[in-house]
Amino acid sequence: MLASKQFLIKNNLVAVKRYKVPSKSEPNKYHIINEYADGRTECDCMARMNNRFCRHLRLIQHKNKNLYEENN
Repeated sequence: MLASKQFLIKNNLVAVKRYKVPSKSEPNKYHIINEYADGRTECDCMARMNNRFCRHLRLIQHKNKNLYEENN
């Protein structure tokens, strides 16, 4: 049986918003940030994967999120 989208969102198994932020080190690359219903965020960059400072997360936290929001 497939889980409903509401169940997945409620249990923070699916991102409710996605952001596409340009990479500073690789000009034609973008990093994807997922935001979950509980407020948790994840970025696919190497810094975040290694639990280091992530510039991309800071950008969506302190800038206009609409600049980077991905239309689903």
